[in-house]
Amino acid sequence: MSATKTMWIAVAVAAGMMVGFASVAEAGVVYRDTFESGDTGALAGQAPEVRPGTETWAAGSISKYAPSEGDSEYYASPTSNNQAATLPMVFGDGEGEFARNDVYTLTSRIYNQGTGDAWVAVGWHNGDNSGTRRYQDAGVGRYWLLWRGDGRVSSLTSGASIQETVDDVDGELIDGRRALDVQIVLDWTAETPTITWNFKNPSASSWTELDSANINESIVNNVQRVGIGNSTVTNAGWYSFEVTTDADLPPPADPYDDWAGEAAFGDDTSGDGIANGVAWVLGADNPTVDVRNAGLLPTITMDDDELVFAFRRRKAAEADEATEIVVEYSTDLVNPGSWTDAVAGAGIVIGAVDDEDTDFEIVTVTFDKSELGDRLFVRLRVER
Repeated sequence: MSATKTMWIAVAVAAGMMVGFASVAEAGVVYRDTFESGDTGALAGQAPEVRPGTETWAAGSISKYAPSEGDSEYYASPTSNNQAATLPMVFGDGEGEFARNDVYTLTSRIYNQGTGDAWVAVGWHNGDNSGTRRYQDAGVGRYWLLWRGDGRVSSLTSGASIQETVDDVDGELIDGRRALDVQIVLDWTAETPTITWNFKNPSASSWTELDSANINESIVNNVQRVGIGNSTVTNAGWYSFEVTTDADLPPPADPYDDWAGEAAFGDDTSGDGIANGVAWVLGADNPTVDVRNAGLLPTITMDDDELVFAFRRRKAAEADEATEIVVEYSTDLVNPGSWTDAVAGAGIVIGAVDDEDTDFEIVTVTFDKSELGDRLFVRLRVER
């Protein structure tokens, strides 16, 4: 990681720092998503509530929903048949990979209002087609568990070969939906590494074992992602999704280094007067892009009552714990100590919406002149 650098873009109006949801890392948790945080709507590109780095869901037509009348739980649900949503997870000894010497537990609360063979599932995935290809396609699902509309719970391995099925599992009603807790445990600490598939009603205190088998390393070698999926049922979904481990989590990849290569954070590779770190935050494709010519500088609009400052922000930069993005404002350029972090409150309204490219968002900050005065200066500070 490069040494700490501080840089600014300054303009003669006010702007504010966005205050909103950001994913966090948590010891022992690879991923956790109860679908409560962030935006409702398309799951693709959204971050789980706990994750090791800057990972986001790769998803087909699956959306997040807030509770409606008569509901109490947030959830995710497919909006068409044969969908999947996955997150990166590779087992191995390489950088960013998960060691094969501990226990990994995938737990999810699912619901299925379908009938017959229609199913909803969780499990590990080979990552084909960016992780959004349906689980039942040959060679895509690796270790997974599904629950069919007629009540059958099945364990599956590579492709769609069923290992074991338990019939007529009723589930339990949550918000009027038939729900079930499911679990897959990969245990490399056993003398013979094993995988176990479990299920239970949400109110039950103990799990029922569905199936177990020795871990097949050739199957694990092809695991690239972990996630959720469905078949020909849209009235199904997931209340929660979690992967935990006793292992030390691999250090997350540095999102700036992935973008910059060897270009230092504080340098100006393009020669446009904008440091690489700021160019990264604002959405330049690479360090050689001229931010000014690309139209990526913040914009300003104003009238007699308000000042509005808007800028494009890379979500991976906002989520990166090593990077600080702050907009500061002042009414006096003479006094260096007059700069103040702009936060939502009296005289400042802050909002953000997804850009057309959902890896970015447009942040807008509206300043009330009657609260803050007409003479305002601003600088965007990016530091790591």
